Amino acid sequence: MYRFCLSVIFCAFNSLVLSSPAPRAATTNCYPLIAGSQQTHFPSGSLPCVAVPENSVTQGNLKVSTYHWVKGPDTAVVYGDKAQLHLKSINDGIQKAVKAYGGFLKDTPLSTNLVFIPAASLPDGWGDTWMQKGTTAAQRKFSVLIANWRDGFQPDYNKWARTTAHELYHCVLMSTNAQDAQAANPWNQWWDEGGPSFFASALFPEPLDPTLKIYFDSDHPDLNIQGWFQTYKPTVPLYNQGYSAELFFLDMYTRPTQSRQDLANIHSFLSQQEMSSTEQAEQARVAGDGFTPDQFREFAQRFVDGVIKLRRDADVKAAVFPVYKQGYQETKTVKLGANAAPATWTASKLVSFGFMRLDLSLQAPDTKNQVTYAISASSQGAGTTIFYRAKTAKKWTKLDAGTSKKVTVGCGSGPQDYVFLFVSTDGTDPPKPVLKVARQSSKKCPCTPSRRSLLGVRQESCESDESDTCLAGTWNLDLDSLKAAIQTALAKTSADATVTNLKLDGSSTFVYDEAASTASMSFDHTTISYDGSASGYEVHIDIDINGKAQGPVAMTGDNSFHWTDITGSGEYNTATVLKGLGDDTPIEVDMPLTSVYTADVVVKYTCSGDKLTLEGLENGLYIWTYSYTRSSGTA
Repeated sequence: MYRFCLSVIFCAFNSLVLSSPAPRAATTNCYPLIAGSQQTHFPSGSLPCVAVPENSVTQGNLKVSTYHWVKGPDTAVVYGDKAQLHLKSINDGIQKAVKAYGGFLKDTPLSTNLVFIPAASLPDGWGDTWMQKGTTAAQRKFSVLIANWRDGFQPDYNKWARTTAHELYHCVLMSTNAQDAQAANPWNQWWDEGGPSFFASALFPEPLDPTLKIYFDSDHPDLNIQGWFQTYKPTVPLYNQGYSAELFFLDMYTRPTQSRQDLANIHSFLSQQEMSSTEQAEQARVAGDGFTPDQFREFAQRFVDGVIKLRRDADVKAAVFPVYKQGYQETKTVKLGANAAPATWTASKLVSFGFMRLDLSLQAPDTKNQVTYAISASSQGAGTTIFYRAKTAKKWTKLDAGTSKKVTVGCGSGPQDYVFLFVSTDGTDPPKPVLKVARQSSKKCPCTPSRRSLLGVRQESCESDESDTCLAGTWNLDLDSLKAAIQTALAKTSADATVTNLKLDGSSTFVYDEAASTASMSFDHTTISYDGSASGYEVHIDIDINGKAQGPVAMTGDNSFHWTDITGSGEYNTATVLKGLGDDTPIEVDMPLTSVYTADVVVKYTCSGDKLTLEGLENGLYIWTYSYTRSSGTA
């Protein structure tokens, strides 16, 4: 239902219309085919058309017949040769849309008419899809009117196809959703207009040519908008986005995860939506539908990561204009000295079914001490979720109410940068969450040789850290010690866990550079194979690790550290057989090495003399363990 000077289509529950500029059949009066108030455009009751039967398309229960208006209301500005191009684009839209939508109409046949108006504008300068209701489905009549563009717009070829696909989906949606109507409330348009806009973009993606102005926004007339997805506003509720909500559906359709939805699933979702009579009713309805909140949280994460795609089959990002992101992203730097009060930040622009982003930089107050900060949240609504990740990481972690995230900075590690995401799916207006950063503990930095000599000149003293000093150097994997370490670590994961037939091979090296505060792990086809059982299940697992991961680290002060940034190459490959299911086909998972060894993993270490054991934990859960002996010649 384009209510800006796009183009205009007339669909009817009887037949659909397109054409060629020259009459190819007897003139007929299309006036009876159009519905509702659209007939007021033609007070004489006459709408001369020519049928183009060769452009008729039928797919399943959807039939489209095409017509061409013989004379437009403003023949002085007919585009001439461009009309032929527009007609072909409209026909492409019909062909592709009917093929995509035909399967949606399983119970009710839908026959539609489309009329093309080769003129610059309609008499009142706008157009839409309209439905004339009847007491039975057969008595319903839908109309869509398509007219040429106004001066000042530069439509790409597919614009006409997109307009056709958009308006035809309105007809399909109104025929499958008893609550859909041509006069949706503003808070219903996220699905009533965002849905058709999505289908148009899915079938005919926007060109993303910055020189084209395909759509017009009166608030930002200077922007060359190619798609309404570019105007999505994170600090406006999803249910008030209107056409811009197509970005929400585009993400559901193009995302590469298991939660990806196909066209049929998205149509099924749209066909079940309801026309709420008030904004508050729509807010509560969407919050309680059991599907939209989960989809919206994932959508918000992917929006912040900048990975929403415009096309399923190509890595073309659906970029949003910065002007529409205004107010959604804020930054804060925290540097707390001894006895300093906690720092706070309030998500003041968070709304129901909206989200905000905070870029948080944590810094040590001086160069002599290592500080551990505790990050927690308060005053969040029942439907508000807070996620965080290291700025260079890809995986989001949920910050549960009543818990805190510990981050250690200082002693040469540099600032620790995090991204926090606040997402509301509350059924009422949410309270504004408050993020608090408190200084939890501190300790003096360990002495390095260069620092000792400098402090000696100043007649100062400094403390050394035996564990850190022990950790420094190069370490080689000890396969014999690793067997016992793996069995001990796996046994911790479950009271009845057992490990048998454990076999190890390959080599690995761990290097900790104390002066540079960096660590690396190298693997040369380190293989781990074992049979395991726990809670009544038996498995056989084969692991093959090859590559290198490295980066700066921060020591946490409790014989543990974590990478603050990590890079590398190589793979972590696993093959798992679930025994007793009658199928011994391995389930194979191949992952980049840096998806296992990440900034989210806390590494606890036990170091004594020439022996070192590392244990990786994520959110307190066991991930991996290794045992090493010191390489000769290092200390």
